[in-house]
Amino acid sequence: DFLAPNRPLVEEFTGLHCGWCPRGYVMMEQGKLYYGDQFVALSYHSTDYESGAMTCIDSSDFPIRVSGYPAACVNRSTQIDPGSVLSRWINIAGQPASCDVSVDLSWADDSHTTLKANSRVRFLRDIDDCRYVWSVALLADGLSNPKWEQNNAYADYEATGEYTGPFWDLFVGKDSHVAGLTFNDIVVWYPEIKGIAGS
Repeated sequence: DFLAPNRPLVEEFTGLHCGWCPRGYVMMEQGKLYYGDQFVALSYHSTDYESGAMTCIDSSDFPIRVSGYPAACVNRSTQIDPGSVLSRWINIAGQPASCDVSVDLSWADDSHTTLKANSRVRFLRDIDDCRYVWSVALLADGLSNPKWEQNNAYADYEATGEYTGPFWDLFVGKDSHVAGLTFNDIVVWYPEIKGIAGS
């Protein structure tokens, strides 16, 4: 009695001291620009490449095995290059979804120290013995710090071919370290990354 929108999950694995990681930054920002809230994305900053506010999970605990950076995956499949994400995302988003997930988030108290989340999962058809787990991550948007500098291996590149378009101008032909970036969809809390026991 309803149709569920397919919002494939994009996960990016990156770090400030990774020179090729601007590729993932561009992909994430382009995905949000082109597809808005349909583009559900989580960005994990690796403890292999930095420490501080944007790191909360050791790379050994990532949801997929990451063999190099930058890396990405769609719907927790195999590792792919961030440059391939948008085309893969489009293909998967065009397929029927098996369920719809909605979440309402509100403050649980007047002091605004505790968040309350109500979730609902609706399946398109009854499935006996369906195995899935529920997991909750907290993301932050608009993170910036004047001390954060993204290592940039694209400083000597020219703005041609795949290195054109939105957000590449932040890196192509710029300094070897780029400051003043704003980071979105950053995973800042994810205690049960493999799924909540019993869910």
